[in-house]
Amino acid sequence: VLPEAALPFVTVDSLTAAGTVSGSDSLRLLGLPASANTTVTAWYSVNGGVALAVDTLTVLGRLVSDPAVLDPGRAEVEYVCGSGTAIVSNMTQLRAAVANACINTIGVNPGTYDMTSAGSGAMVLDRDLVIYNTGGGEAVLDAGAASRVFEIPAGVTVSLTGLTIRNGEAPAGGPAPTDGGGILNQGSLTISNSLITGNHADDDGAGIENLGGTLVIRNSTFSGNAADDDGGGFQSDGGSVTLIHTTIVGNLAGVAGDETGGAFKLTAGATVDLRNSILSDNFQGGGTLIDDAAGTVISNGGNLVEGGCSTCLPSDITTDPGLQPLAYNGGNTRTHALT
Repeated sequence: VLPEAALPFVTVDSLTAAGTVSGSDSLRLLGLPASANTTVTAWYSVNGGVALAVDTLTVLGRLVSDPAVLDPGRAEVEYVCGSGTAIVSNMTQLRAAVANACINTIGVNPGTYDMTSAGSGAMVLDRDLVIYNTGGGEAVLDAGAASRVFEIPAGVTVSLTGLTIRNGEAPAGGPAPTDGGGILNQGSLTISNSLITGNHADDDGAGIENLGGTLVIRNSTFSGNAADDDGGGFQSDGGSVTLIHTTIVGNLAGVAGDETGGAFKLTAGATVDLRNSILSDNFQGGGTLIDDAAGTVISNGGNLVEGGCSTCLPSDITTDPGLQPLAYNGGNTRTHALT
């Protein structure tokens, strides 16, 4: 059920006492997609707020229930959305799909999406969503160093697949929390086959700030992200992170002597489960490549960690992998190939 601010309007041309709608355009739901299906089961008249029994009526295809009176001349109803999918090809369409509470799956066609070209600010994913690359090329979400790309609040489950998250920015003077240049996650986020690159945070967590959430990253790459403080690739402040077949290379944490976690930093009891992943050529002002002083790194083997780690297993390799620059090596995002 949508919050009041998101409800559509219902306008009524004429209405009998039995609840029959007359007129060719007697009942209109405004603000719903043209392809929607709406089943109206009950609603209020606009005169005095009297509830009228209405036979089930299909209009454009969304379930409408629990009506509430707005003001004379218009009635307002709450509605429950069915399954909805949108395929987008430009930034205006993408922001509209993110804002449309009836959409739960968004397909992003290949191309570069300049977030500053339509609207402003991060895209807040405030409901369960699947966002995926439709295939055939790179789908780049570029924040233009004006904001983060995504924010995921607590209690929300999001899946991102085949996307490039680029040029996100979390300025120190911006709204709190000020960590997380590319993505701020407080919910449950799964990222697959994606590239997180060129993001910046004035504080911590350049690529991603995982603020007490659950973060699973598969077959993805963190490359060239920079935090002025800690956590070049990402920071997990509490919560849990799972890295599977993930490459973290060429990220930076600070320039002073006390910044740590060029690859990532853990705080407040956070955990990272590391499997079949590569950590190489990350830099920090001081301290360690992986700062897990306040958290726990669990190696499940098969990792290549340049310089080694305190929890590495015998099956983990600790030499320089000699990764090549980002390039198209197959798939919808650029990757670093092994020499």
